[in-house]
Amino acid sequence: MSFGPTLLAQVSKSQFEASDGSSIAVITRGDLVNPSSMGSAVDGVMHSLSYIIDGKARLPERFHLNPGQSINKTRITFAIPRGEYQFMFGYGGGVHEEKSLASNTISFALSDEGTATLVE
Repeated sequence: MSFGPTLLAQVSKSQFEASDGSSIAVITRGDLVNPSSMGSAVDGVMHSLSYIIDGKARLPERFHLNPGQSINKTRITFAIPRGEYQFMFGYGGGVHEEKSLASNTISFALSDEGTATLVE
């Protein structure tokens, strides 16, 4: 079992648009040990998206948490273009291995200046 960040982006049109809405997963299948980057076409424009984990508070590659137990906080920094996003963590094996769990989502909008504001 493993967990990692997922970032969904709001788009107006995409060939990969989900059947139940106008969002696509722009960051997925990553982990909290290694930085990750990927590209995505949004409205016909190619964008580069990435995230890094704060090296001072980096989590070990493997650890065990008991119910109700917590560990150190860690900072995740995203490099993403302006737009509306939803962030969550996923926990599970793999797409076809077993049931996966998702955290609550955090919805936010990123301005041209790089300022994030919460969206309800």
